[in-house]
Amino acid sequence: MEPMPEHPPDRPRSDWLTGGLAVLDPGGRIVSVNEPLARWLGETPGTLAGRPWQSILTHRCADWEDPVG
Repeated sequence: MEPMPEHPPDRPRSDWLTGGLAVLDPGGRIVSVNEPLARWLGETPGTLAGRPWQSILTHRCADWEDPVG
């Protein structure tokens, strides 16, 4: 059995996220995110705070709306 690749071969490395972390409140709004996740989302931790997590993810990829919700 071959080992799993470090990142998907059909995606550029910059599109792959490693070590992302978000803390959400009970309503699903972002309390805080770390730098790797914020960069991957094209934002800063400060601009993400207080925003709804699901809308942030579905803005990144509309196909994630159903599986996340």
